[in-house]
Amino acid sequence: MTKVDGEPAYNPPIKLGSVRKQLQRVTNVDGLGKHEYTGFIDTLRALLNFYDETLARNQRMKNQLVKHRELFQQAKEDKKTLKVLYDFLQKLDSTPLRRGILLGYDNDEAHVSIYGSNEQLQVAINPSLNKDELVSGREVLLDPKTGALMRVYGYPETGMSARVKDVQGNRLMVSNFLGNGEQVVYYVGKSEAKVGDTILLDRTGIFATEVLPREDRKELYLEDVPNITWDSIGGLEKETEQLKELIELPYLYPDVYSEYNLTPTKGVLLHGPPGCGKTLCIKALVNELFSLRKDGRPPPVVVFFDEADSLFGVRGTGVHVEGGGGSTMSDTIVPQALAILDGVEELNRLYKNIEYTNGNNTRPFFYNVSGPEILSKWVGESEQMLRDIYSRAREKSNIVITILATNRPDRIDPAVLREGRIDKKVEIPRPNEDGARSIFSVYIPDGLPVAESELKLLGSNGHWHEYAVNHLVEHLFKDSEPLAIVEYRDGRKKELFHRDLISGSKIYSIVNRAKVYAIKRKIHGEEHGLRYDDFVRGINDSYSEEVDILLSGLPQKWSQILGKEGDLIVRITPTEKYSTSQRPSDRPYRRLSV
Repeated sequence: MTKVDGEPAYNPPIKLGSVRKQLQRVTNVDGLGKHEYTGFIDTLRALLNFYDETLARNQRMKNQLVKHRELFQQAKEDKKTLKVLYDFLQKLDSTPLRRGILLGYDNDEAHVSIYGSNEQLQVAINPSLNKDELVSGREVLLDPKTGALMRVYGYPETGMSARVKDVQGNRLMVSNFLGNGEQVVYYVGKSEAKVGDTILLDRTGIFATEVLPREDRKELYLEDVPNITWDSIGGLEKETEQLKELIELPYLYPDVYSEYNLTPTKGVLLHGPPGCGKTLCIKALVNELFSLRKDGRPPPVVVFFDEADSLFGVRGTGVHVEGGGGSTMSDTIVPQALAILDGVEELNRLYKNIEYTNGNNTRPFFYNVSGPEILSKWVGESEQMLRDIYSRAREKSNIVITILATNRPDRIDPAVLREGRIDKKVEIPRPNEDGARSIFSVYIPDGLPVAESELKLLGSNGHWHEYAVNHLVEHLFKDSEPLAIVEYRDGRKKELFHRDLISGSKIYSIVNRAKVYAIKRKIHGEEHGLRYDDFVRGINDSYSEEVDILLSGLPQKWSQILGKEGDLIVRITPTEKYSTSQRPSDRPYRRLSV
C-alpha cells in the first residue's frame, strides 16, 4: 500500500487467503481442538481491528480530499483576481481612450471629421463599422493606438441650453441664457425647432440635438377666460364705464370707428392703490368682451401685466445685470417691450380688416402675466418671455390688447406710456363712502344668516342689512379715531385714518373675518348668525395688522400700502389704541436715513 498525505503504508497482519482456509476447515470438520479454535478467534479479532483502522484511515483521506478541493477553488478565485489586477495594470500602462463628436462623413471617403480635445481631427474609419451610424452630432470613440474611429454612440443627453431666435431649415440662430452672444448651430435630424424654443446644444456648441419642453413658461402666466362679472364689482361705476368705452366699443362696432378714422385703443394702464379692484376690473372686462363677441368674429387676446412697474421700470433705476457694463434689467426689457408694442400697434391698426373665422373653432384667451416672476428669470430670459407671450397671442387672434396694472405709475418708463403704445390711463381710486357702501352690499348679500337677537331689534333681514352697511361705512369714514401719525420728509405730520387705507380687498377681508367669528360661535354652541359687532371686530383686527406692517419700517411696504406717498414718509407712530392692544407701548420705531 502506497503512502498518501503523510499516512504510512499499512500491511495487514493476516493474509486473507489464510483466513479463508481456516474458515473452510471450521466448516468441514466436526470438532476442533482448543488450539485451532483459539487461533481462529485471534484471526477474526485481527481482521476487525484492521477493518476499524481502515475506516479511520479512509475518513482521514476523505477530509484531506475536501480540504484540497477547497484550496483548489480558492486558487481558481485567486487566479481570477490576479487576472483582473493584471488587466487593470495593463490599462494603466495603455493610452487613454478618446471621445469626440462626429462632424461630417462622405460615403466616398475612408475618413471622417470629428471634434475632440478642442481641435478638429480627420481620422480613419474602422472597416467593421456600420456606415449608416456615421451621423453628424453623434459621440464617437477613437482607437488609442491607431487613432481610428472604432465605435459610434448616440447623441449627447447633456449640454448647454439656448434660445432659438431665427430658423432657416436646419440652421438655427440662437442666443444663450447668459445673454452674452449669438451663434448659428445645426439641428441634427429633421428640425422641429421654432422661434422661442429652448434647444439642447452638444458640448461643441455646433449641433442642436433636442427641443426642450416649455412647461416651465406656462407657470408664469394664466391662459384662461375669467368668470368675474361687472356685478361682482362695487363702487367703480365710472371707471368700469371708461374701460367699456376704451375696449368694448371698438371691438363691437369696428365699422363705426373705421368710418370716423379712429384707431382703437391697443393699450391701457390701470393705476391706483393696492386692493382697489384693478385686477377685478380687467377680469370682468375680459369676460364681458368674450361673451359679447359676434358670431364668426375671432375673440381678442388680452395680455394683462400685473405689477407692471417691476417689469417696465424706468431705465437706469432697476436691478443691475451682472457683467452688463452698468446696465439694468429695465435697460434690456423695456426696449424689447417697446418693439413688441409697436408691432401690436400695426397689427391692431383697423379692426375692420380682421379676417373672421368660424366662431365654433375659436376660443378666447386671457394672459394674466406676473411681472415680478418673469423678472426673476435668467438674464435674457425675461425678454424672450415677452416675445413668446405675444407670439402665442398672435397665434390665437389678430386682436391683441395690452393692459398694465400698477400702484406706482411713476415707476414705469415714460416711453412705454407714450401715445400709440399704452396711451390710455384709468385710475382706480380708493372707494368713497358710496363706493364702500356698494362694495359692502356685494359681499353681504341678503341671504346670509343673521343673529336672532339682532333681528328682534331691527325687524327683518333687509333692515339689518341696511343698518349694518350704513353704520360700517360711517365707522370707516369718521375722523374721530386716527390709526397713526405719519411724519414726512418736509416735517409735515398727518393723521392716518381708516379711510386712508380703505380698499375693496380690505372690505372683503373685514366681511370674511366677521363670517369666521360667527362660524366659531356656532361651532361652540352659541348664538347662530352674524352680528354687527362681528364686523367691527373684523375692522379692528384687519387694521391692526395693516398698522403692524407699516410699523415694520420698510419703505417698500409703505409704498405698497400708501402708493407714491410712501416714498415721502420717514416715520409712522401708532395711536394709543393700536400701540397697546397687541403691541407694547415702548416698542422702538426705526427712522429712515434720508
